[in-house]
Amino acid sequence: MNDSEYYLVSVIVPVYNSINWLRRCVDSLIEQELTSIEILLIDDGSTDGSSELCDNYADKYKNIHVMHKENGGVTSARLLGLERAHGDYIGFVDADDWVESGMYFVMYHHAKEYRADVVICKVFDGESSKKSERANQINSNTKSGCYGIRALRERIFPFLLQEKGRSEQFGITPFLCDKLFKREILLKNVKYVNPHVHWGEDQLLTYPAILSSDCIYIEPNYFYHYTENLDSATHKYRKGFLESAQSFFVSLDRIVEGKKKIYDLSQQVHITKIMTCIQVINNEINYPEEGILHLYKRIKSIIDSHMVSQVFSEKIEADFTVKTRIYCFLIKGKHILFIICLKKIWNLIKQMKKGS
Repeated sequence: MNDSEYYLVSVIVPVYNSINWLRRCVDSLIEQELTSIEILLIDDGSTDGSSELCDNYADKYKNIHVMHKENGGVTSARLLGLERAHGDYIGFVDADDWVESGMYFVMYHHAKEYRADVVICKVFDGESSKKSERANQINSNTKSGCYGIRALRERIFPFLLQEKGRSEQFGITPFLCDKLFKREILLKNVKYVNPHVHWGEDQLLTYPAILSSDCIYIEPNYFYHYTENLDSATHKYRKGFLESAQSFFVSLDRIVEGKKKIYDLSQQVHITKIMTCIQVINNEINYPEEGILHLYKRIKSIIDSHMVSQVFSEKIEADFTVKTRIYCFLIKGKHILFIICLKKIWNLIKQMKKGS
């Protein structure tokens, strides 16, 4: 890679054992209508042939650059890519996803036209042209278009982490992959990223970047194809989830402190912490490693932890569903058996609905 190279856009793709999807992903980037695009494939210690496929692409295309590193997780791969990127604007794509051919052409030109620091597009479910609900939760009260400093403070920042009236939904999606960032905005906020956080890690860069922006543009078109990988950590027991959540909370507090002169995010962050605590508990209930006695002790240790105790000692001000309000009441009262039983019942009802 030549340090004197110049591109309008650099796209960073962390790669780890992605041989089944990687070709589709990279081909979608090669076919971009924007010609001044750099593709950075960061091989995070793959052992399934992904490394060799990355090298084959780099040998064939001069705008594809490959970096090989020991396995350290998606955040460390993205940080290396950001360090090596040459583009004025930076995008991120996961190796099991792909993008429409016009994505970066349209998003780059909107960034230039409106002098936007961040451009956000909409998301498809990957295996179809179905518009994704889970990965496309931009505040329903927020229309597409340009938002300058005043509009950001009045219409975006108050509902950045949660949607107005629906505290369990994102205001602006935390995902890096549906966005195009001005390089300087990312470099200014990379200090908030923590490689030890393995859940919710996108939030630690996305939200500080938006808070630092003078203008963002919300794109009305669907460009990004998200693939729900059933082999991913999302569908498995997360070992060390509690410890990762603790690191996540420390990083969130740093963001609140660092951005308080721009906007006070403390209440929104508190809601995020509540939802994360619930996820940590659900992780144990959904994927118990041992019997009910071990599960009871594990849930008790989590609820008694300083992290959870501190979160639920504060007054909860949120527009939660009845289900979540019940969960919060049970956690606060340390009604562990009720928590386990109710979660098991909810899981059973969910499975029955799927089967019907």
